[in-house]
Amino acid sequence: MALTVSFDVPVRSSGIRWSRNRISYRVTPNFAGNPRSEGDSQEECDGLPSKTLSDWSGYLVEMPTPIIMAKGSFNPIISPSFRIYEPFEINQKARNAGAMSDIHIPADQDGRISVPGYAINGMTASNAGDDCLSCLGLRIDFLDGNPENDIHELIRLFRSAVREVTFQWWLSSRTNPFDLGHRLSFELTPSFGAAKPYPSSNSDSYTGTWRGSTSLTNRLGFERPVGKNEWAEIDSRIRAGREMESATSFFMDAVSAFMAHEDHNCLVNACVALEIMECKMRALSGKKINGYGDKLRRDAVLWRKKDEETIKKMFIDRGHIAHGRPPYNYRKNPVIMVDYLELLVEYYNRFLDRSGIHGWPAVTGVNF
Repeated sequence: MALTVSFDVPVRSSGIRWSRNRISYRVTPNFAGNPRSEGDSQEECDGLPSKTLSDWSGYLVEMPTPIIMAKGSFNPIISPSFRIYEPFEINQKARNAGAMSDIHIPADQDGRISVPGYAINGMTASNAGDDCLSCLGLRIDFLDGNPENDIHELIRLFRSAVREVTFQWWLSSRTNPFDLGHRLSFELTPSFGAAKPYPSSNSDSYTGTWRGSTSLTNRLGFERPVGKNEWAEIDSRIRAGREMESATSFFMDAVSAFMAHEDHNCLVNACVALEIMECKMRALSGKKINGYGDKLRRDAVLWRKKDEETIKKMFIDRGHIAHGRPPYNYRKNPVIMVDYLELLVEYYNRFLDRSGIHGWPAVTGVNF
């Protein structure tokens, strides 16, 4: 059965169909007998069809990047059309091992070679911490019968709320920084073939040339796991349908781009975040917004005079990128990106402090 979320857009002159339609597939099993689960009574199994919720389905989703959860139990986030449960750990070892099982890989001279059976497959690593879980699984109960509902949009909103509340910047990353896709490595012969096992120092044993492999990025230190208080705040934002505050979104995008070695994107996002923060504080302080970019240095509310030179360099580099040229100051000294990020963090902290005066809802919804 295919379920399509309608978002029909006529094809324009480019010939590109700008459509965000999604097609989902479901396969329903049929059994000759009654497939009782362990612990189910015969009466429970016999009564299942009459007890199903009309138009509702439960979904198990594997998320692209993990949510770090504090250990413990959390009540579901409940609305009339969905229920979101606490994220959970998946069997990453089995998933990773399965991806490299029964495959044939390219080889220069041999055509194709197989992964030997002794290879350590399915290796995983985590930097979630002793009291936390790295969770890629998510259960959502969803009212499919309402055509206005979109489970993918709900997942986006949920992850956006987690990202804003906990500063888990990787939730917007295109790749998982805690699983960079390394699965196996192997030793090579001079002709770039896969080396065979060789006798170890103990003549009765051999050393394999295929190794289990994994790679992950360190956390930066300002992120925090989802605990009871964070879950309650996420619950409130999800049920209210609140989008992520714009300066915070660009701040997180800048950090995520830096960690992905996308420095040009990092620089552009950092400048947009700085500009939004200054404009919002001006609007909430009753000041006019005269100019844009580094011109906001004049009579600034959030920006400081001592940082004018660094801000000017940032916006010069942003302007160069916007006009297709290499960023001038960054090209001369790439390490200046750390100076830019340090300034961004300093101003984001000042932005949060001042937001406490005005109230977060006012900061989120300010118009200027």
